[in-house]
Amino acid sequence: MSQLLSVHKRHVWAGVVGGAGVWMRQTNVVWVALVGGAAVERWMRENGVVSGGLLQSVGQLVQWMKSPRRWREAVWVAVPYAFVVMAFGVFVRVNGGIVLGDKSNHQAGVHVPQMFYFYAFTAAMAAPTVLAEAQRYTHAVTSRQVTCFEMANYALETVYANLYLYSTLGLCSAPQWG
Repeated sequence: MSQLLSVHKRHVWAGVVGGAGVWMRQTNVVWVALVGGAAVERWMRENGVVSGGLLQSVGQLVQWMKSPRRWREAVWVAVPYAFVVMAFGVFVRVNGGIVLGDKSNHQAGVHVPQMFYFYAFTAAMAAPTVLAEAQRYTHAVTSRQVTCFEMANYALETVYANLYLYSTLGLCSAPQWG
């Protein structure tokens, strides 16, 4: 819902909906930041700040940053999302963690598979954009098929080695190695 509101340039409402999402599940702050970053990027493309490929866009962005008189417009696009992220930071600081409730059953830790889920979801959502420029990169990927296979295998092994099941469900807490 936040993304839809953002696309329709209702950034304040997108921030409010994103804030409600963070209230329900604290990890949604990542999605609020992603929607905010996409909104700023969309604003920059619509206003001619950046255009073209990545390297050309970086050069244009550097030139734009040297003259800050149009920064104000971009800042107002980012403010609703930045407010949610900063409020979440204050909450974490005051609360002593991201958990809202019983902290003994919600210990923070690195969850490697969650990062892979996030990357896979982001890649799927970005597929239309990526595929539009895929022809330029096709040769680079196909010439390194073994390397791509090895990387996929390593990713799957990493997920398996770091997969933790909830002990409250009566399942093992980590895979047992031989």
